[in-house]
Order: sequence, then structure tokens, then C-alpha cells
Amino acid sequence: MEHKLLKFYSLIIIVSFALLTTKAINCLLVLPIIFDLTSDLFNIKKNEKINKGLKIYSLTLVSFYIVRWITLMIDYLLFGEKSEYFIFGLGFFAVFFATPVVYLFFKNVFGEKTCVKNIFYIVMTIYFLFFVHGIFDEIVNE
Repeated sequence: MEHKLLKFYSLIIIVSFALLTTKAINCLLVLPIIFDLTSDLFNIKKNEKINKGLKIYSLTLVSFYIVRWITLMIDYLLFGEKSEYFIFGLGFFAVFFATPVVYLFFKNVFGEKTCVKNIFYIVMTIYFLFFVHGIFDEIVNE
């Protein structure tokens, strides 16, 4: 049941990314991921080689998406102005919501390993602590 919920969550995040993006190429790149997740949710049989390829493709694309947001956030931290704080916050939440999706694809590609779980828990804890720090920083600076 937990596996199905994570796939459904991943499908929601990926579909929302496809709907919110303004570039047609991004929508086309997301279609194989949507096919992979829906076929897994509804137990549609796929060729094992194609299935593994779709998992690796999905992992790569979502990882590039996260890396793009992280570089944008680092660019803001190094060279940004106060008016760009919205972009930093948007990037923070984009990476925060996409991290479980990456965990799902990592688990599908590399199997159920404790290393993958530990990395996921460490990343989510760092994001949670960063979020709590931001809230306390805003309260103190008022």
C-alpha cells in the first residue's frame, strides 16, 4: 500500500510539473514518466528491458530537474537580490516535493538498499531543518 501511495504522489507531482511548465519540450519529456507511473499503478505488463529503461530515464530526468533548481538557489544565495527571494522559496519547495519522487525511482533502479533510504532521510531532514530555521529567522527578525 505504501508503494502505491508513493507512486500516486509521484504521479501527482509529475503531472503538476507538466501542467505548470510553459515549455512544450518539458511536457514531452515528462510523458514517459507519466506512462511509467500509470502502468505501475494499474499493473500494466511491460517488457522488462523497457521497464528498466523507463526507470533509469525517469530517475535521470527528475534528478536533472532537482539539480537545475539547486543551482538556481545557489545562484540566488551567491549573487541574488532581495526581490529574488520568491524564486529561492519556489526552488526550495520544488526540490522538497520532488525528493520523494527521486527516492521512488532510486528504489526502483537500485533496489531496496539501506544506503538509498539513509540518503533520502538525510536530505529530507536537512530540508525540514532549513525550513524551520527560515521560520525562526523570520520570527526573530520581526
